[in-house]
Amino acid sequence: MKNLKLTLLTLCVLLTALISCSNDDDQTKVVQTDNPLVSNTDKLVDDHFRPFIEYTKYIGLSVAVIDGDTTSFYNYGDTYKGNNTLPTENSTYEIGSNTKTFSAAVLTKLMLENGISEDTPISELLPEEIDPLNYQGNEIKVKHLLNHTSGLPRIALDMDSYDDFNINDPYAHYGFDKLINFLNHYELTRMPGTEYEYSNLGYALLNVIVLNQTEQPLAYHIEEFTNLLNMDNTFMTNNYPIGDNSTGGYDNNGNEGNIYTWGIWDAVGGLSSNLIDLEKYVKIHFRSYDDNSEVKQIVEIITTETFNNGVFGVGRAWHIVTPNNHLILNHTGGTGGYTSVILIEPTSEKAIVVLSNNAFIGDILQEKSIDFFDTFLNN
Repeated sequence: MKNLKLTLLTLCVLLTALISCSNDDDQTKVVQTDNPLVSNTDKLVDDHFRPFIEYTKYIGLSVAVIDGDTTSFYNYGDTYKGNNTLPTENSTYEIGSNTKTFSAAVLTKLMLENGISEDTPISELLPEEIDPLNYQGNEIKVKHLLNHTSGLPRIALDMDSYDDFNINDPYAHYGFDKLINFLNHYELTRMPGTEYEYSNLGYALLNVIVLNQTEQPLAYHIEEFTNLLNMDNTFMTNNYPIGDNSTGGYDNNGNEGNIYTWGIWDAVGGLSSNLIDLEKYVKIHFRSYDDNSEVKQIVEIITTETFNNGVFGVGRAWHIVTPNNHLILNHTGGTGGYTSVILIEPTSEKAIVVLSNNAFIGDILQEKSIDFFDTFLNN
C-alpha cells in the first residue's frame, strides 16, 4: 500500500515540524523485552521497533497491536534510564497532541447536549473580552478550530517575547490574559475554512469556549468522558502525582526531558495514559462498537471528514487518509519527554498504539508505525 505510506509520511512531516529534531547516533545496546517472538505479529513488531529502541539514546517503548477482539502488548527498554525495569501495558506515558482527539470528542458531546452547531461563530461562545476573529467579515466557526482551518497560527506568535518565557516549559507563563491580548491584536490573513494549518492555539481557544460556556475547563469534561469509558489511568499530567506505573521522560538524545505546565493549554496536549486505557479508547472507533449509543454518535461525528487538502482529510482532530479503500485515522503526539502514535482502521478493526518516553522523535516513530501498519493491514 504505497499510497498509505506516502500520504501518512507527508502528514507526519506537517505534524512533527516542531517536535522532531532527531540526530544520528550509531551506538546501540542490548534491549530487554517481553515480546515472545512466537506469532507472525510478534516478529513483525520486533522487526520494526527493536532496531529503533536499540539505540542508546532511546529509553523505553510500549506497543499495543489490536486486531478486533485480540490485543497484544509489547514492551521494550526501561521505564527510567538505566533502571533495568521493563515497561508494561500499565506504564504511564504522556500522549501529547493525541489529547486533541479527546478534546474534540468531549466538545462534540457538549455541543450535542446543548444544541450548539459546529457552524456557530466562536464570537458567540467566547468571553466578551475577546474581539470577533474574522477575515473580511467571515468569522471563525467552531468547526474551523476542530479541523485546523481557522487561519490561526500553530501557537501564539508572541509567546517567546515575554521575559518569563521558558523554552523548556513554553506554556507555563502564557495564561488567559496574554492569550486575550494576542487574539485582540491578531489579524487573520485568509478566510477561515479554506486552508489547513495545524494549530495548538485553536485547541487552547476551544478550552476557553468550554470554560466560558460551562464554567468548567475541558480537562474536567475529559475526565468525565474517560470515566465513562472506564479509562482509570488516563489523566491530565499536571493534576495528579506520579504513581507506581510512571515512566521518566527524556529528549531525543536520552537526556532528562521536561514536564510542561499546561495551564489553559491542557486540552492541546496535557493527557497521560497507558496501553490498557488506550486500547479501550481505540475500540470505540471500531465500526462494531455499540456499548454506548451516545459515544458511538460522537465517534461517527469526529471521524467524518470536514476538510481535505488533497493529500489527507481532517475530521475533528483526527487526520484521515483513504488508500485502497481503507479509511485510516491517524494522530501523533509529543511533549518535552514523550512521543505517541495512534493509527486506526475502523472497518477492519485493526489499530496500533505506540508510546515512547523520548521526545522529539515523532518523525521516526511515525515512520516505524506506518511501515508496520501497512504490512499488518495486509495480513
